[in-house]
Amino acid sequence: MLNHQQSGCIYGSLKVLGFGVVESENPYWAEGFFTIEDSDGWRDVLMNTSGI
Repeated sequence: MLNHQQSGCIYGSLKVLGFGVVESENPYWAEGFFTIEDSDGWRDVLMNTSGI
């Protein structure tokens, strides 16, 4: 995701679908990113960056 507006829209859509933000297992991902837990229990990190 390239900007905060996109990440906000995606976050809002996921919340409506019942996915909540969870604490990241790695502190690195807690800064500027958000982590959700999917229906299978996997944690997915959504980043607001142009790439790694």
